[in-house]
Amino acid sequence: RSIRCAIKFVICTRPIPFYDADKEAKAIMTRSASLRTAIIEAFGAAAYFPDGSLNKSYLAEHAFKDEESTKRLNALVHPAVIQDALDWSNQQTSAYSLKEAALLFESGSYKTLDYTLLVVAPLDLRIQRVRARDQATEEQVRARIDKQMPDAEKEKFQCVDGGHDIAAKLQKGIRCISLVSQTGVISAFANDIDNVGG
Repeated sequence: RSIRCAIKFVICTRPIPFYDADKEAKAIMTRSASLRTAIIEAFGAAAYFPDGSLNKSYLAEHAFKDEESTKRLNALVHPAVIQDALDWSNQQTSAYSLKEAALLFESGSYKTLDYTLLVVAPLDLRIQRVRARDQATEEQVRARIDKQMPDAEKEKFQCVDGGHDIAAKLQKGIRCISLVSQTGVISAFANDIDNVGG
C-alpha cells in the first residue's frame, strides 16, 4: 500500500473532515451535466458509457496522448473540482479539514489551503502502482508523469509551519506512517498517532 493510501487510511479512521479530490473529480465528471457535455465535445461521446458512467480508460488514452489534450481536460475539470472543494470546506464546522489531491500544485488548488504536505514515492514504484490500478502500459503511465510537475519543483511549494499545532501533528503522523508502511504493517498504526486527529 502506498504512503498516500496509508495517510488516507489514518485520516478516514479519525474524526477529521477529509476531501479526496481525485475521487470527487470522477464523481463531478459524472454528475455535472455541463462538465459531461464539455468533455464529450472535447473528447467524443465514447468518454462516457451508455449508462452515463465515465469511461476512464478511453478518456485517459485520449486526454494524455499529448500536452494539448491534457491541458484541455485539466481546464475543464480542475476549476470544477477546486470550486467543489471550496464549497465543501465552507460547510465544515471543525477546527480544520484536510484535502488530498494528486495534482494539488499543478492545478493551483494549493493556493486555497493554509498548509501543504508533499508525499512522494520512487518513480519505479509509482509506475508499478498506476499500471496495476489502471491496467495501463508503462509508456502510458510515463506519458502521464511527464506531464506533471517534477517532485523537486513541488517541494518549493511545500509550506508546512512546523511550529503550528495542526501542522506539527500532521508531520508526526506522516513520520509514523512512513515508518510503519516500510515495515508492511498498515493496519496497526492508527493508535500510534492518536494525537494526529486530536
